[in-house]
Amino acid sequence: MSCVFTGSIMTSCSDDDDSVSQDYQKKLIGEWLATVNRDTELDDENDVVYVLLSFNEDGVLFQKNYDGNTTEPLNCWERSCRHGIYTVNEAAHTIQCELFEGEAKFGFVGDQMIFTDSSNDVEMSMTFHRPSKAEKALLSMYDLSLEGNDYCGKWFMVQEENGKSTYTMLDFTEDSGLKTTRYTVTGDQCIRTDYSQFYGEDNSDEDGPMLEIYNSNDYFQRELYWWKVSGNTLTLEKNDDSEEETILTYHALTKADAALLAELEKKCPLIDNLTEKIKGKWMMAEVNGKPVVTNSKQVLTYESATKFYYSLSISAISDLNVWVNHCEGRYNANGTTLVQLVKLPNEDIKFSQQFNILSVTDDEMQVYAMSETFINDQSYRLTKDLRERKVRVTHDYSNDIIGTWEGRLTSDQDTYSDNELHRWEYKADGTFVYYRQNSHGEWVADVNTMAEYFVDGVLLCSRWKNVGDDTEKRESWEIASIENGVMKWTALRQKEDGSTFTAQFSMTRVNP
Repeated sequence: MSCVFTGSIMTSCSDDDDSVSQDYQKKLIGEWLATVNRDTELDDENDVVYVLLSFNEDGVLFQKNYDGNTTEPLNCWERSCRHGIYTVNEAAHTIQCELFEGEAKFGFVGDQMIFTDSSNDVEMSMTFHRPSKAEKALLSMYDLSLEGNDYCGKWFMVQEENGKSTYTMLDFTEDSGLKTTRYTVTGDQCIRTDYSQFYGEDNSDEDGPMLEIYNSNDYFQRELYWWKVSGNTLTLEKNDDSEEETILTYHALTKADAALLAELEKKCPLIDNLTEKIKGKWMMAEVNGKPVVTNSKQVLTYESATKFYYSLSISAISDLNVWVNHCEGRYNANGTTLVQLVKLPNEDIKFSQQFNILSVTDDEMQVYAMSETFINDQSYRLTKDLRERKVRVTHDYSNDIIGTWEGRLTSDQDTYSDNELHRWEYKADGTFVYYRQNSHGEWVADVNTMAEYFVDGVLLCSRWKNVGDDTEKRESWEIASIENGVMKWTALRQKEDGSTFTAQFSMTRVNP
């Protein structure tokens, strides 16, 4: 609001005028208009700024500035609109608001309101009056003719669905930043989610002005929204190819909304030093209270405050047929929220994830997860509302597994169970050799066109192709232990009917 006070001093007002009404806040409600004529040596005497202030009963102040030259056409003018919560100190005759620094004094003389800003070294005062019908009509014409970023500021929305309440605040800043704060309340549980994004304008669409919303760590992925501000309401309509229409309606954040958000904040879990507490390796254990089968597990390794590594088991995204082995990603931690992005090397595939952390201990982490897969910067799959339990992985067997091992599968339900001895040689370069025993008891290496593996913590993933068969085969296990020359594997498998069983493998280190 600093631009309100950069014009010439038009009049002043005594602070001890006892004739004015003491019900200052009530008298403020409504619209007030001032005209500022610039008086600097470089300014044209026809340069003016119309300043319209609108105070509502919900504690929100809207300020519109119309800046131009009265001798120039309307398309040469500029228009801006801002809003923020205001607080009145009637005893001191002052107003505090997000739109200006410090406090502004105000008073009434007849039908006029005097605003005085003392936040700068020089005290500036302006005289406002109630706008006439003609002035309102003129400003309405300016509103229709001049573009402006009226969406800047804080907006609030409440949604109720299936016993769940969602409270969302958008904060569009003037430096093209967008912060979304969301509180999701189910029963006694309150979860806070934070998003940091950027936005830009696109006024080329004939259906109206649009906003381009970008993720903070991925400028190539964007969402488009038509926007409209009417009174104290912001409407965003998503522009995409989906048949389902998405229209979101917000209102300017009020004092009551801010108080509600403060109460919700008290109900949310607080986690100090989150990036330090999550540092290390984690593996998915449960989703929505059910154990995760080994073929669908993921491992996350948080190395620093911004960098992590990501590995996936064989069927976590089997429809994409990708090999996700220690892929490097970036993440941002904000409060109790992690937002992270992984781009696969040599692939046009990206994974975007958001974790709302419920709790972190030395052994496990409870989160609400939302993830989205992108192919060629287009959304391919979105999953949300997943409650995940992740366990800390304290052992990394990637070096211990190197060597040759011999053993027999102890479960008769597993895919590759044949009750025969098996032998593998795991090499340091991430390849392996499988050996079969011939009729003479000799171990003969299979000739495979491809045989690769990786170990991330305790997760072992293998893939191979047999000669003459271009079908890629995959298998995943969890290494239970490697000690005293004995390696034990375990895996939770799922049958076609949905039931699960545990497969186990025990093998002994041998000399080839």
